[in-house]
Amino acid sequence: MGSCLRQRLRYASPIFLKKNDSLICSLGILNNWKWPDIEGLHDFKGPILHSACWDHSVEFKDKKAAVIGVGSTSVQITPALQKICKEVQVYMRSPTWISPPFGAGALTNDLHKGQDVDPGQRQYNFTEADIQRFRDDPEYHLDFRKRIEAEINSLFGMFKQGSDLSNQFRDVITKEMHRRMGPGNEELKKFIIPDFSPGCRRISPGDGFLEALVQDNVEPVFSGIKRVVAEGIETEDGQVHKVDNIVCATGFQVAFQPAFTVVNGEGKSIKEDWTEGPNLYFGVSAPRFPNYYTIVGPGATWSNGTLLPSIETTIEYSIKCMKKMQSEGIKAMAVKQDALDAIYAHFDEFHKDTVWQENCRSWFKDGKVKNRIYLWPGAVSFHHATNPAFTLRGVPC
Repeated sequence: MGSCLRQRLRYASPIFLKKNDSLICSLGILNNWKWPDIEGLHDFKGPILHSACWDHSVEFKDKKAAVIGVGSTSVQITPALQKICKEVQVYMRSPTWISPPFGAGALTNDLHKGQDVDPGQRQYNFTEADIQRFRDDPEYHLDFRKRIEAEINSLFGMFKQGSDLSNQFRDVITKEMHRRMGPGNEELKKFIIPDFSPGCRRISPGDGFLEALVQDNVEPVFSGIKRVVAEGIETEDGQVHKVDNIVCATGFQVAFQPAFTVVNGEGKSIKEDWTEGPNLYFGVSAPRFPNYYTIVGPGATWSNGTLLPSIETTIEYSIKCMKKMQSEGIKAMAVKQDALDAIYAHFDEFHKDTVWQENCRSWFKDGKVKNRIYLWPGAVSFHHATNPAFTLRGVPC
């Protein structure tokens, strides 16, 4: 833990005063990793690592390792450790959908030339020739990107609860998960395949993860963790699992608010203003905080499709607002609360029949099972189309 602390402090800067007309927060929401809230975590006598602060000096070859969590980081770490560790224990905290890769059509057709590939080993390595072709042929590069984006964005219908596409995805992913875990392993299948629809929580396209869980040197642990002790992990069934290393693949402190303090002209901070949850118009602008913009904040397209174009759209919107102020002599621009209230009313109505409101805990809902869903109410293409429309009319000020 000490090395992680030093690494984080290394980049600390002295306090300075800088005057600007606008402030853009582009820190994202998954930028502050945290240790899991487990009793005695740091009583363990061996190395403890977090997936977001990896200590490369720790040896795993022929060791017994514990991996806590089955989210997107565990999905990547577990197959790698399985290949080199004597034993890997995976502590199964919650069910999760493990899907085939999204956008794999263009990748498979272009890189694998349409050949069948082992579903457990679908890693796409761009060769120097591939990269050079992108450099030499910008039109091909753009078409390649568009085909990936189009395939991913076309799947938005799966997020409508009970839709044909949602039901199809549940069926396809369930069968694929069963196939990849192989015959038997019934306890694992019963635990890891969720009751909620695909997409309620973030889906993990995890090549090799399910295959790793059924290997002889991997033990899925289904009993909850009671505490960490000096020699390993004690589970709620009273068993002490002795290990050499512990890996916490337990994610981040979701930062719906900025990590730094933002205070408006009335002396109120965002923390003081957002007493009932996030308060951002289109995930960008906050009432009572003029000239302050957030790039893909709460309410953005985190799970609706490809995110990069949405980041670009949000940046374009923010720049248009600043250009409007600059060209028209506007000192400050702030969204009205009633405009945001209307948008949130639309959010709530739209999400009544989306899979995101089902019985799962998600950071889309600020880490809760039941809460307002802070996701864009529609497909990514609608988000892109909406941006120029409300910008040209002018932000509701």
